[in-house]
Amino acid sequence: MESLFIATVGGEYLIERHYRGLVGRKVCDEFWDALASASLETLKPILTVESAGGSDIHIVHLARHGLVYLAILRREFPPLLTLEFLSRLDMVLSDFFSGVVSEEKIKENFIVVYQILDEMVDFGFPNTTEPNILKDMIMPPSTLNAIMGGQMLAPSIPEGALSNIPWRRASVKYANNEIFIDLVERVNAIIDKSGTPIYTDCFGEVICNCHLSGIPDLTLTFINPQLLDDACFHPCVRYSRYTREKVISFVPPDGRFTLMKYRCGQSSIVQVPFSITHEISFHKGSGRIDIHLEPCNTQGANIEDVAVVIPLPECINNTNITCTQGTFIFDPIRKVLPACRPVAGCSLGSRGTPALALALALALALALALALALALTSFSHGSGLDLGWAASGGQVGRWDAGKLTRERECSLTGSMTMMTDGDTTDVHPVLSVEFKAPMLCVSGLKYPPAGPLQVDALSLTGERYKPYKGMRTMSYAGSVEVRT
Repeated sequence: MESLFIATVGGEYLIERHYRGLVGRKVCDEFWDALASASLETLKPILTVESAGGSDIHIVHLARHGLVYLAILRREFPPLLTLEFLSRLDMVLSDFFSGVVSEEKIKENFIVVYQILDEMVDFGFPNTTEPNILKDMIMPPSTLNAIMGGQMLAPSIPEGALSNIPWRRASVKYANNEIFIDLVERVNAIIDKSGTPIYTDCFGEVICNCHLSGIPDLTLTFINPQLLDDACFHPCVRYSRYTREKVISFVPPDGRFTLMKYRCGQSSIVQVPFSITHEISFHKGSGRIDIHLEPCNTQGANIEDVAVVIPLPECINNTNITCTQGTFIFDPIRKVLPACRPVAGCSLGSRGTPALALALALALALALALALALALTSFSHGSGLDLGWAASGGQVGRWDAGKLTRERECSLTGSMTMMTDGDTTDVHPVLSVEFKAPMLCVSGLKYPPAGPLQVDALSLTGERYKPYKGMRTMSYAGSVEVRT
């Protein structure tokens, strides 16, 4: 890696660090030109640019938290290693800045950022990337440190940096030994007209918050590990043992970390925790909508924060829709959701000429419409479903249903008035459903002996104490679409 840049999405450079000679910012112009004609989601992660000397320069980029990380490569280098390093850099900065990485944090603590980059990279090669070791080397920024004006760098190399488990600090001691595990799953699904799921999968994470003394050796087992189609692990996991026995054996880092990420779908049946029936029809001058929701496959958990986003043709004048619970939001004038707010820092009426304010308002409305259309079409891209009418100015209604219970009916019914010259013959809106389900595991992963909330299979060796073990699960909607 020749150089590393951290910039804002708007193109303002915040940090630049050169490891193998000086590389000018002009080499990144190709990236910004490509970004002007595309989006960060569709832009290829690696761009190849021909330099003045005839050799190729590779630009690897990663966008997180409104920032763009750019790595400049001249030599052959594993691209996935570079992307993983940029992702790890963002994670380390988030850990140092208490989970918030922003332009303001980078500017306020640019000295700490440069020190982190010097420790994480040695002559262009990734070196120390574990947050625990870096925190022993570099003091995290805080108000007390700023007042005291103490030394930022440690006088010597931490002991853990030279051990065979560099992710864990040496001589860790706690009065109360405890470990908490969060199993978080994101559900993706496509539901057909009859309400039957035709495609489901889920992506999950096992997040640990560890406060254990000494050097504990933990073993975590699943009762049905064959449900995991793909899995990636933290470096602390002994991967060879997992491939042989399907057992997760590891010496955990101190504090919060992601133990593993996985995907389920090919070898398991991911169940959507609700059922939906609908009847949406459009006629000349009018339309009718009827949607009914009820919980199912919930394993006794609650389904909360349920919302249905309903794209509608732009020829609709007004609606007369009621719901048994929650609220329905529709604004036929603005043609966007009233809940959408202007971008922070953009005040349309505080200063400037009326023409400028009008131009900014139109640009903001167009950006919101395009972002909403992309969100609605991203999961069904390539499925043969034509949503061009939604991206060309279609209107959107949102039904915030709240909590689903079997004791209370949850339905939305009503009619719509439309322009008589509007063409709705080929309009088939795709509904988007959002939800959150605490204490629900949609993938079916269980922990011995039977229940999804048991953590008795987490065993500890190497230490004499008996830790407190806690676990919780959470499922929420990723991209759940309902075809009509």
